Amino acid sequence: MTVGQLSGKVKLFLTFVAGVIECLGFAGAIQGWPSLVFVLKGEDYFADLCIPLYNSSDPGTRNSTVDCDQQGERFTLIFTIAIFVMNFACVASGALLDYCGIMPTRFLAIFLYAVGNLMVAFATTASTLLLFPAIALIGVGGILVLTTNIKAGNLFGRSRSTVITLYNGAFNTGAAVYLLVKVAFEAGFHLKSIFLFISCLGVLQILFTVFLLPWKHIPYPLPEGFTYGVKFEMFRLMGRRNETGRHRIPSLGAIRLEGDGEESMEEMGTGTTEGGKSREWGLRHELTEGALGVSRCEMRHATDLVSGKSKEEVGGPDPVRISANGIELSTAGGNNQPRRAQGSLFTETEEEVPTFWSCVFSRLFLTNLVWFTLIQLRIIIFFGALNPMLNLMLNGDTEQVSKFTNAFAIIQLFSIFAAPVNGLIMDRRKLRCRRLDSVSEGSDACSRLAEMEASVLPLALTVTLAVLFSLTAAIPVPELQYLTFLLIMINGGFLYGGVSAFQTITFPPCHFGRLYGTTFALAAVMSLLQYPCLILVNGPLHRNPLYINIAFIVLVTLAYAHPINVYFYCQRANSQRAV
Repeated sequence: MTVGQLSGKVKLFLTFVAGVIECLGFAGAIQGWPSLVFVLKGEDYFADLCIPLYNSSDPGTRNSTVDCDQQGERFTLIFTIAIFVMNFACVASGALLDYCGIMPTRFLAIFLYAVGNLMVAFATTASTLLLFPAIALIGVGGILVLTTNIKAGNLFGRSRSTVITLYNGAFNTGAAVYLLVKVAFEAGFHLKSIFLFISCLGVLQILFTVFLLPWKHIPYPLPEGFTYGVKFEMFRLMGRRNETGRHRIPSLGAIRLEGDGEESMEEMGTGTTEGGKSREWGLRHELTEGALGVSRCEMRHATDLVSGKSKEEVGGPDPVRISANGIELSTAGGNNQPRRAQGSLFTETEEEVPTFWSCVFSRLFLTNLVWFTLIQLRIIIFFGALNPMLNLMLNGDTEQVSKFTNAFAIIQLFSIFAAPVNGLIMDRRKLRCRRLDSVSEGSDACSRLAEMEASVLPLALTVTLAVLFSLTAAIPVPELQYLTFLLIMINGGFLYGGVSAFQTITFPPCHFGRLYGTTFALAAVMSLLQYPCLILVNGPLHRNPLYINIAFIVLVTLAYAHPINVYFYCQRANSQRAV
């Protein structure tokens, strides 16, 4: 193993670790909302909405504020708006990621997250309305960080699904952030100091962005020799000349050309200059990070990057092949007609690459949307109503409410271990398919269908877990809620990891950002039902959530339509291949 290969592996490992840290410590903070609510109540936010309860035998003694419905509703409204804005912002963030790349998206995320934390730090009981935009900004910044890290999953090749689901598990484990805030608050630290410290941690995210992530786009399949982060060639240029007196033109790109010999893009695509003149080929055909990948969906953009001239005209090496999203483009003899490469998810011509809208209106995407929307709605209603539910179930015993809130947050920490099960199942099936490639034809279709077939079981398990935790949550037994916390932890990891992995393997990579954003945006509209449900429970249902729980058990069961649809899709595709 050469020094370059070793440094590449070290950087990839650091990228993985940085992604886990980010999803765990920044992106998923909003998952710990119940812990933060407990702290905010301790600081008497919205306490003016409460009607104190007094002991009938001693009118001067205040017992509790367990009947402070308006305060609980206000916190639920904050969470509902934050979830809506966070999910709906995914449309804009997805487009930003697809068109502008990773670095602009991440800098926006870091800025929004820091501003949100600063607003919480400087909010007081007299300016409680600051919590509405603050929590929303924290949520939007977090989901942007998660989206860019999911895109970075392309760097890990055959382990892509496992890494993506692991990142989503870390996102759910982000509940630990506000658990630590709660512990620090109970230890005597001021809320303002805590959130100022969290804001300062954004410096780490900036370092991760500059040094450990691609700055623009990440194609998939990953071209050979792909590098990212700070390019040392940028520094070598300063004052450096080679033996012939030529300057190298550094490329910010890191795509390696597969051709005769061992020349890379840095050696061929950038060219050299002599006497102040540059080679025409080098200037016209320099490729930046991801130019053949996600930044341009239609293959004609990739075709435009390859000249139709022969090697005599450009003075370059023998014909090379550039792999772009599974489509191979040859520079030989001016023939730039694309042909499908092994493992491609697309059809044989650039005109047949699925458009964004054809993906949106496909049956696979629509059932995936229903599956995700229904289960996420059930989860966020549980998150938003957890504190009022515990107060009602435990008769306002603050100590017991704190105990169960801590238990909920601690159990959420294990989501990082549960979520990758989705990816492990998918990746193991991919390896099995690759072993069959040597003895079967049509292995490109096999790869895609194997991944989709492998997703059926995790998709069905996600629905089953949602039904089970809905059942246990409907039973008003405090001790049983530990099981509910465990089920919702596993369910959340499966849900967010599953939707990311499924869309990654099913649809073209160039549409991922917008499809992922569209999914969350439409789910955001459904999430607005959270607040009316709480009002319904506290009002007409007289604090009896039984009917709401039964309704959600029925609704979540409808999500089985998605794994069933994927199963029959794969069966039809396999039948067509057999014919």
